[in-house]
Amino acid sequence: MVQSREERLAKDREEKKKRRANETPAQRAIRLAKMKEYHVTYRLTHKKEVAAYGKAYNQAHKKEAAAYRRKRKEENPEVVRETWRNHYANNKDKKKADLRQWKTEHHEETQVQAITNYAIKTGKLIPRPCVACSSTENVIAHHEDYQKPLDVWWLCRSHHWHRHNVLRSKARVEALLKGEAA
Repeated sequence: MVQSREERLAKDREEKKKRRANETPAQRAIRLAKMKEYHVTYRLTHKKEVAAYGKAYNQAHKKEAAAYRRKRKEENPEVVRETWRNHYANNKDKKKADLRQWKTEHHEETQVQAITNYAIKTGKLIPRPCVACSSTENVIAHHEDYQKPLDVWWLCRSHHWHRHNVLRSKARVEALLKGEAA
């Protein structure tokens, strides 16, 4: 009698369970070490595929991925901090180049930020609580109009990002209405 694929897989799973139930701690450690070595080797030899899969997965599971990252950050802040330190150390030149490029592309914004920071330093501008939630932590000066560098809204980091997302969405809609974007 010929077994179906599902039956063969179920039988293989059962045999694997029996083998694992009988293995010693040393055998288990060896098996796990081999698995880890295989996965590390695979990730190193297939970097592009692994990265592409990760991006596609995160795109399809944005909320779950964000919840996982939040939970991981709360549970292991030192590990996350160390990961970012290592990432920055390994990509320092690229980060500096990206920042230089951003500053040249956004020259006006860079100048306005410098003026605002100087005004805060000299006491002409005094940071206030977030206008949206009254938080006093991580308050950022938001400029609606870069022609007026001292006319700012004080927003916490999350409301600042939210405001920029709203502005980007408006710009996209206006571009679509004008027929400039596809």
